[in-house]
Amino acid sequence: MITWLDRQLSRLERKRQLLRGRIAHWRGARVGARFGVGYGVCIKYPSCLKVGDDVSIEDHSLLH
Repeated sequence: MITWLDRQLSRLERKRQLLRGRIAHWRGARVGARFGVGYGVCIKYPSCLKVGDDVSIEDHSLLH
């Protein structure tokens, strides 16, 4: 059973992912709407990254 707290934690994590995606955009990545980056993701060359809308990179990934 999914509780109210589980839903709130899920929403909070999505907001964190979207914030990390915005930071990647500020660093030079060309991203679409609702781009999310999980915890522990390393993007070596953000200026070379181009993704579309509704893309999420999951936790602990390395993009080189």
